[in-house]
Parts: sequence; C-alpha cells; structure tokens
Amino acid sequence: PASPGVPANFTVAHNNLELRATLSWINPDTTAGGNPLTQISGVRIYRNSHAVAEVTGVQIGQPSQYDDITIPNPNSYHYRLKPYNAAGEGVGTDVTAWIGLDTPGPPGTVTAVRDTAGALACSLSWTNPIEGAHGGYWPTGSWTGQKIYRNEIEVADLVGNNIYCIDHPTEPDWYYYGVAYYNTSGIGAVVAADPESLFVGEIPCGSYHVGGGANDFPDLVSVAEFVNGVGVGGPTVFNVYPGTYDGQVMLTDLHLNDSTNTLTFQGINGPGGERPIVTNTTGQHANEGNGFQFRGGCYITVRNFVIQGCDNAGISSCFNYQTDERSHHITIEGNYFSNWDACNISVHNCNYATIIGNEICYAEVGIHINHSIGSRVYNNMIYACSNGLNEASTYGSEYYYNSFYVNHPTFSAFLLTPTSNPNTIVKNNIFVNLGQGYAVKYRTIPVTDFNCYYAPYGYVGYYNWESYQTLQEFQVITGQDSNSISVDPCFLAYNDLHIADSSECVSAGTPITEITTDFDGDPRHPDFPSIGGDELDWEFVDDDLLQPFPTEYALYPAYPNPFNATTILTFSLPRADFASLIIYNIQGRVVKKLYEGHLPRGTRRVLFNASELSSGLYFARLEVKDFQQVRKILLLK
Repeated sequence: PASPGVPANFTVAHNNLELRATLSWINPDTTAGGNPLTQISGVRIYRNSHAVAEVTGVQIGQPSQYDDITIPNPNSYHYRLKPYNAAGEGVGTDVTAWIGLDTPGPPGTVTAVRDTAGALACSLSWTNPIEGAHGGYWPTGSWTGQKIYRNEIEVADLVGNNIYCIDHPTEPDWYYYGVAYYNTSGIGAVVAADPESLFVGEIPCGSYHVGGGANDFPDLVSVAEFVNGVGVGGPTVFNVYPGTYDGQVMLTDLHLNDSTNTLTFQGINGPGGERPIVTNTTGQHANEGNGFQFRGGCYITVRNFVIQGCDNAGISSCFNYQTDERSHHITIEGNYFSNWDACNISVHNCNYATIIGNEICYAEVGIHINHSIGSRVYNNMIYACSNGLNEASTYGSEYYYNSFYVNHPTFSAFLLTPTSNPNTIVKNNIFVNLGQGYAVKYRTIPVTDFNCYYAPYGYVGYYNWESYQTLQEFQVITGQDSNSISVDPCFLAYNDLHIADSSECVSAGTPITEITTDFDGDPRHPDFPSIGGDELDWEFVDDDLLQPFPTEYALYPAYPNPFNATTILTFSLPRADFASLIIYNIQGRVVKKLYEGHLPRGTRRVLFNASELSSGLYFARLEVKDFQQVRKILLLK
C-alpha cells in the first residue's frame, strides 16, 4: 500500500492551568499521492521535534484525539502528526499552542518623561495588558509584577499591580526605557517607551571651547553630534578658536531649542585678527557640501567665521525633511563668505532669519531666500557674485542698508521673483551692476525707496518683461523710489564697499528706527543716515532741524567760544546740497574734517572735539558750491 496523506482539522487545545494538551484531528482517507487510502496503522505525535506518543487503532477518515500529559512547564509547544502504515510515514501536519498559564501580553502605551527641573529622574507610566502574549489561557490580571529596563538592562522589579514608577539614573545622559509584565510562566514582551530616547538630568548650557589648545570639543562636527543628541538647556555658546574646520555642521534634531534655549556658534579672533575657517568640499548635493546646515532648528546664531570653499552653500537653513518642521529665528552675523560656484547663504523654508553685517563675495549667488517668512537682511556688503540676492515665494522680507556690487551681462544685483509678496520692503540699499545686466529685477513690486541704483552700461531696473535704463523711467512704471538716486556710490574698491566722503549716498537715506549701527558697528545718523552698508562717522549733535527751514546758507558762531576740548558749530542749508565743514589751523592746514557730503535742506549742529589739539586759534569754514563762510574759534586748555 501507499503511505497515508495528511490528517485534517488538526487542533491543540489547552486545559486552562493544567499542563495538558488535547490534540484532535481527522485521520486521512487518501494516500500521499491522492488515491484512496486502504491501510493506516497509527499516528505518531511529535512535540518540539521529539516523539512523545504513538496512537494506534485509528480508523481511516475518522476523528481521533490524544491528551498529552507529559508537558514539563507552561510554554509554547510545536506539535506534529505523522500517520503511518506498512509503506512508512505519510505527510505530516503542524500546530503550535501555548499550554498552561500564558505569559502576560504587552503593556499599553509606555511613556517616559524627564524631570523638567533637571533632576536625575525619569517618570514612566503605562497601562496594563489585556491578553496573554501567545493566545493561551490568561485570565485578566494574571501577572506577578513588572520589570523596568534602562538601556536594555533591568533596573527595577515591581511586584503587584503598578502602572507608574520613577527611575533615578546616576549620571546625566541619554537613556531609552522599556517595560515588561511577568508571571510564573515567564516574562512578556518588552515595550519601548515613547520617546525612544530622552536625556535625563540637567541639559548642558553655558560656554564651551572648540579647537585651540585646551578645549571641550576638538572640532565643529563633534559639536554638532553633541547638540543633535543632547540639545541645549539654556543659552549655550560654542567659542570656536582660529583654525580650519571641516564643514557639514548639520543640526537636524535639536532638543529643547527655543527662545530661552538659544544656541550660538561664535568665532574667536586670534592674535592677528584671524578667524576660524569653515570649509567643505564633499559635493554639491543639498545634504552635503555645506559649511553649516540647520534643518528644523531655531534660535541659532552663527557669528564671526570665515566660511569658504563649500560646494553647496556656506550656510543652509531649511526644513527638516523627516518632520517638515521649518527652521526659524536663524541669525547669520558678521561672517565672511566666499564659495565659488555655490551659494553663500541659502534660506529655504526658514522663517524670521536675520542676515546682518556679513561680507558676502565670490559665489554664484550671494544670498538666496525661498519659501520663507519675515527675513531681515541689513548692513551686508555683497560683491563679486553672479547674482547678489535672489528671493522667491517669500512673505514680509525686509532689506535695509545693504551694498551690492556685481559685474554681469545678464543677471542682477537684486532679484524678486513673481511669487515674492508685495509687502517686501527695500530701503537704503545700494545696487550696482557694472556689466550689461540689471541693478535690480522686480517681478513683484516691493515697497522701495531711498535706494541708489547704478548701472552705467546696463539697466537700472526690470519689471513686467521690460527693461529700464534710467531711474526716472523705473519710477514711473513702478510708482516707487521717489526719493531714490541713480549715481556712482563711490565705493573705495570693487571688493571694499565702504563709500568715499564725497559719495552722494552720504546722508541720503531714511532712518530705520531699530537699526542704529552700520556694517562696521559705527553709529547710524539718527535722522540722515547714509544709503548702503557704510555710515560715515559724522558727529552731529541733537540734529533736530530748526523751524522754519532756513532760506540762506549760514555758518553761525561756535558755542562756547573760547572753548576747552569741545564746541558746537551750527550751519544752515536752504536746499539739499553738497557741503563741507572743515577746521584749519593758523597755518592753513586741515586739522579736522567735520563733515563732507550730501545733505538735505535744514539747520544742524556739529560737535567739534579738539581734545587732541593744542591750544590756539582755529578757523571753521563752511563751503557749499559758490558759498563759503569762516568763523574763528579759540581753543584754551
């Protein structure tokens, strides 16, 4: 005869707490080849691959049953039936079942919460399991207790019914927790706590040293790894000493980073004024090739670095690709950028970025701002870039006191694309293109005035698919820039955008209340600031214009006179004009230039500080075109 086929309807049933398994099945009625079965001798029973019984006297196609009472302890057991006859064993069938009291199933929702005051304590909470782990016999509440795990090591054994505990590690560090229930049959599954890991203890803050001699961190990459893991627990400053550092300083998952937990990367000047250098040549992919990159971070400042030679961007601030969380409140201040064929500063999906007082040069794009809200860009000097600044899909950006210099046949110093919001504000900026391209391209008209546009070989502006060579044409089509000028700003050099004393940008701007200093940190004139990043250091006093406006040129007597160290000179201009106020000694030599530049109509006072001069007679001369007036002043010490 042929060997038997497979038995049907094989089941294994537990008997509550008894260590007894009841096996039931229907004997085969066909051979292994599918023909009618003519002979069956019995059925062999295997448990976990070991033979435990042989049932004989079975009938073809009839139900059979067997009770296994040799089970040593509660556990999961694998049973296998193999019918046999004179031809040998037939086709087997398998079932796995838990016999005896089942182990507890998983607890529900385990939560870990660190002590917010910084104590070495973590609170764990969970809910009780509602079933056994393996579908076996498990009456509700069949547990002895709970085991608590920290970093996969058991740290507590709680007896009874508990749904809460506090763990006290011995050191501040990152930990991950788990909870499992157990009974006399064994331990159930360990359920990891949410979050998967958390820092327990006081999160570091304060001041740290990077590089140099004795330091807390050898380089910036190790700082990034530390911050990504730990976060900051208060205002935190990393003082970075001169040297060359590998870039790709990527912050992707900052913990507790908000307005009270600020993070600052601060470059420290060396004895010769040298600053730390950050560079990265790993590739142009957006995830590589950056000096600094912030994904979803906030309240971060990068100050006083040289960031050069990066393949993608000097600083890239964007959103977290995993969580879609935007970066916000990123400050980029007082750095030098030079990244050929790349972007110096990229602000993408980042809200309320502040870019202030940077020297930004030698790159494909100086600054790129995209899909961002509330960017503030002021007191920057941007030169030798193909594109000075590009903005797209933004809202509420503000641009003040920047100096732009490009030399390009088609690109522009400043570009606003169609998706930029019309609430963008552009004031007190200098836009220069010495190529055949554009000073500015506006595809959306911003609120713009008190700027200087200079493109002697190209176009002052572009709007609505038309190019405009003169400021007057541009003013008509945009309805903006009524107080702007179109003159050579008289930069000191193409790579030094400070302005000469004779520049018509001097005192031609409008005050921006919250911006009181220039690129160099020198004070802005409170009423008549200069256009661009550089403010000439004129010592105006009070500067309230006397009413009514004067009708004639005049230099009034100094007060006090004679004087000791300081006196005040007052002069009037009946119209906006170029004026100079200069102090001469008795030999006719210039000893101090109090003012030289363009001024609007008005009467103003100027402080003359002669503390470094010797006693004697001096002469103050006001000169405006064909008008000049001289006053004697006597210094007595």
